[in-house]
Amino acid sequence: MTKRTEILNIRLPEELILELDQLVNKRIFKSRSEAVREFAREYVQSQLHNEEKKAKKTGQGGEGW
Repeated sequence: MTKRTEILNIRLPEELILELDQLVNKRIFKSRSEAVREFAREYVQSQLHNEEKKAKKTGQGGEGW
């Protein structure tokens, strides 16, 4: 089953675009979109994990950021 995706337009500094292109050219990622999607996924998951750890330490729920 394919997950539904949405288009998100973002602006990035040229230097960062060039670095993304290097990752694509080295075949680490198939496209800029794939690279940004993976970076966003990893960042969001790490933030949620950090919030859960904080909530456990303070005894609070882990909702929100």
